Amino acid sequence: MSAMGARTRRFASLGSGSGRATAVVVCAVMLLAGCGGSGGSATDASTPVIRGDVATTSALTVSGDTTTAAVGTPIALTSAGGTGTDPVIYETASAGCTVTDSSLTATAPGTCVVTATQGAQTGTASFTFAIPMTISYPLTVSGTPATAAVGTAIALSIPVGSSNDPVFYRTTSAGCKVTYYSLTATAAGTCVVNATAGEKTGTASFTFTAASSLTITGTPATAAVGTPIALTSAGGTGSDPVSYETSGAVCKVTDSSLTATAAGTCVVTATQREKTGTASFTFTATSSPLTIIGTPATAVWGTPIALTSAGGTGTDPVKYKTNTTGCEVSDTAHGTSSTASGTSLTAFLSAGTCTVTATKGTQTATATFTFTEPPLRMESDEFYVSGSPLDGTAG
Repeated sequence: MSAMGARTRRFASLGSGSGRATAVVVCAVMLLAGCGGSGGSATDASTPVIRGDVATTSALTVSGDTTTAAVGTPIALTSAGGTGTDPVIYETASAGCTVTDSSLTATAPGTCVVTATQGAQTGTASFTFAIPMTISYPLTVSGTPATAAVGTAIALSIPVGSSNDPVFYRTTSAGCKVTYYSLTATAAGTCVVNATAGEKTGTASFTFTAASSLTITGTPATAAVGTPIALTSAGGTGSDPVSYETSGAVCKVTDSSLTATAAGTCVVTATQREKTGTASFTFTATSSPLTIIGTPATAVWGTPIALTSAGGTGTDPVKYKTNTTGCEVSDTAHGTSSTASGTSLTAFLSAGTCTVTATKGTQTATATFTFTEPPLRMESDEFYVSGSPLDGTAG
């Protein structure tokens, strides 16, 4: 007999019940028959089995390699559970929190809530970020000088023996700059310096004041053409040298000396780092040229001529010299050098002319003086020519 026939007879005795009950039972039997075992035997029919493989579903959970981390330290995110092969996506909407791929970071202490999504499934978890615990090793930062004018450098240092590690200084203050161990500023204000040596750190503030103005003084304030004006400065800052320059067509600055080749005004600019100063100086026309005067104007050779000068400008002394052979300028007659400086001109070899040059500052003058033979004279019966006696019979 077939399996279906057997199942029908098993429920035939229930036919005396109501039609509705019979119908329900029949439907149940048919359902079980459709889901029964593969053997189709009466034994199988007594133990119904549900067919079809249905996957087991579990919740999607989020975890990290740690639940608490220091600010700035990432937490690696992972997930478990869920179904399917869709990738897991991590997101956070917490302020100060960021998820990059599967890495969670925070910029401030607090709690970050992370949501993981896989297909239609989601899961959440919370992670805590705290302020990192650090050990402070303070450094004492000093500056020499502690306060300086703009343009003057402050030398930075730490106490000897504070650290065996090299020291690094830096500043983020506007207008401030650190070069190795030197702090400078381009404007008045405060510079905050941070020092680091190994694990040790230190901070100090230094003040820069506005530099004083740079002024120029000339000595003399007014001079004649050819006479230099000595330039000096006052004010400014630091020990940097002061440079002078002028743009006048007839003006010239050499180091700190101002001269002019014609009458007029010379504008001078002095510079010391960022500070500058200007001043004007006047040169007047020379009243008369420099001339040389000899007293007497002509002399017998061997006899000195006293030299003086006239004209010229300025207070510089007048110096005389001669390069003529057989002539000399000295303080006394018959000096040892033909170019010696003095006020006495002498021809010591023979009669002739001697050319003299006088110098006063940048002014010069020349003059020529004549030396003659001594006159012929007679004493007793002897003749003297050129200062040498001759007996009367020789001539």
